[in-house]
Amino acid sequence: MKIWLQGVAVALTFLFIITAKPHTSHAVMETYDPTYLMSDAEFNDASAMSCEQIQAFLDKQPGILKNLFEGDSSAAQHICRQATIYGINPRLLIVMIQKEMRMVTSPNPDDQQIGWAAGCGPGWESTRGFGTQIQCLAKTLRRNFDRPYVSGDIDGIIPANQATAALYRYTTHVSGNHLFWQIWSNWFPTGEPSASAVAQSYAPHVSTTGAIVINVDKTEKTPALVDGKSACRLGWASMRSLTNVKHLVTPNVQKREDSTNFVIWRPKLQTAGRFHVFALISSHNGNPSWSCSPVTAVSDTGNAIYLIQHHDGISRVVVNQAPLNDQWADLGVYAFEAGPTNFVLLTDLTGEPSSSRWVSFSDMKFVPAE
Repeated sequence: MKIWLQGVAVALTFLFIITAKPHTSHAVMETYDPTYLMSDAEFNDASAMSCEQIQAFLDKQPGILKNLFEGDSSAAQHICRQATIYGINPRLLIVMIQKEMRMVTSPNPDDQQIGWAAGCGPGWESTRGFGTQIQCLAKTLRRNFDRPYVSGDIDGIIPANQATAALYRYTTHVSGNHLFWQIWSNWFPTGEPSASAVAQSYAPHVSTTGAIVINVDKTEKTPALVDGKSACRLGWASMRSLTNVKHLVTPNVQKREDSTNFVIWRPKLQTAGRFHVFALISSHNGNPSWSCSPVTAVSDTGNAIYLIQHHDGISRVVVNQAPLNDQWADLGVYAFEAGPTNFVLLTDLTGEPSSSRWVSFSDMKFVPAE
């Protein structure tokens, strides 16, 4: 009972976090919030674009980057390489060089724009050159993110997460970061989500070597479904997938005040470390019998909101679960502390019309990151 009550308190706290601010990925962001420019998962999503996709994006822009070569590498290759080396979202690097020097859209940039494309160490000969600037940008952003944000404001803003703090450390004023958000939202809107922030990376099998797997029955959650209207919202129905994988489901709700159901996966690590987190999404074998009230849901949610509490703060990852069939959704890589402090949380709140979708969950896997 004590654990469950603690879980309720945690869930209510996180429900407030979900809805009090539009803290979400750019794929679902609606309004500008200077304290939260992007999610931590987006910031670290080095696989958001392949080298070919970066080149294709630049090909569509009016600037010279589509044809720019420095040494034996194209501009796209420089961006792709540094994004991979430093674990930075290549989209972030693209937006930053546009914010700093308009390099993506400038058809006739001058030597200043090219030489200090990322505004990294302007005037320093050691940082001059497009490729060197991209390396300086990625390295600086990586260092900014990995350095914990403790307290205090930057230009009157208190960053809500590590990604936002890293951006304010690079550009220490609100106007510059507002410009970043405008470019980011314009270039990568709804329908072009980042692979980690809106999980698109799925695999039918994920290695269990050294992994911690939290079985669906070992989660902390609201009580199992019981008959009777008074308890109907406080529970999950047990289901089996087409391949006999157990999962629990509940109808979704649209508004925070209607949300009652949650589940928590708590790894309780022996030692701190970085872990790759995967959520198993079972195939959907028909609809459960829901005796309490009419449910018009026809499929799993397209907007499952996973909140990951980790060493560096809270990350929000949105998953379209509808097309998944016994597949692992990649929720990203995070630093976790030893003990029961860190966890992953999912609620019935999706923002879609209430009872129009099911919210399902199964096992969660924490794989040690190399």
